[in-house]
Order: sequence, then structure tokens, then C-alpha cells
Amino acid sequence: MDPGRDIIVDPGRDPGVFLRAHELLRLYEGEYAHAVVMLDAAWEGSPGADAIREALTTRLKSRWDSFTVVVIDPELEAWIWQDSPHVAQTLNFPSDFRAILERSGH
Repeated sequence: MDPGRDIIVDPGRDPGVFLRAHELLRLYEGEYAHAVVMLDAAWEGSPGADAIREALTTRLKSRWDSFTVVVIDPELEAWIWQDSPHVAQTLNFPSDFRAILERSGH
């Protein structure tokens, strides 16, 4: 088995991941031993971080022996924009990545 990685992005964004992660990962069950599902907790109609984690865990545990569900709370944007040098270091970004994002309109 190839120890490679696939990143699957649901076009429905976080709500899509919540609703379909188990279906999207079904295609990879025989290829990989581990799965990671990651999404923000904040989106319209979100049941909250704990409920998201619990629902996805329930859906995945019948098919995956080794998986984790990562629910980012507060949402990713909240900690990316905080004024801390640790974010850039951890993500291996240039120290001025926030300025770069601002100039690019993101």
C-alpha cells in the first residue's frame, strides 16, 4: 500500500463535509488505513463543534478503524489572522504572510 495522501475537498464546503465526508471517504477505504476529516465549526446551520465531531465519528467508525475528526473552533480564519508569530512558524509560512494575503485581496 502506497503511504501517499489524497486531499478531498467537498464543493459544499464545511456543511458538505459534515453531510458527506463518510461517503467521500468510501472511495478510499481499501487504499488507505487512516482518514482525517477537517472542517470549521462555524457555518450557517452548524450544530456546534461537539455535535459535528460526534456525528462524524458515528458515521466513520463503522467503516474506518483509524480516523480522526478535527473540528476547528473558532474557525480557521479567526486564528490565522491573530497577531502571533507562532502561526507563520507552525504553518511554515513567511513571517509577512498576512500582508501578502491582504495585498492579494484574500
